[in-house]
Amino acid sequence: MKKVALSILKFLMVILFICYYVGNTAFIHTHTFQNYTITHSHPFIPGAHNGHSSDGEVETIAFLNAFLALAVPVIAVVFQLAFLQIIVQFYSLITSFRKVFSHLLRAPPVAG
Repeated sequence: MKKVALSILKFLMVILFICYYVGNTAFIHTHTFQNYTITHSHPFIPGAHNGHSSDGEVETIAFLNAFLALAVPVIAVVFQLAFLQIIVQFYSLITSFRKVFSHLLRAPPVAG
């Protein structure tokens, strides 16, 4: 049951990534206001009204896109460093066990 759930979760993560990637590349558009221009992306039908009722909504979407573009690489580096730390701790644990039990590997003394 756990393997089935993990395989479904992996499939859903791939689908989520594809949707995010397509949403950020295929639906990019620009809104021009009096003093500034905002470029952002979200799914919409070209030629139709894309659902922004105020400047605040456009700024929020642009902020979230910029935040995700900057945060995802930082989060990836943090996870990689955490994973590396776990590997280093596991390796040090294994080597300490080897040192503790290495005295059991020698032959018994010979009386002679």
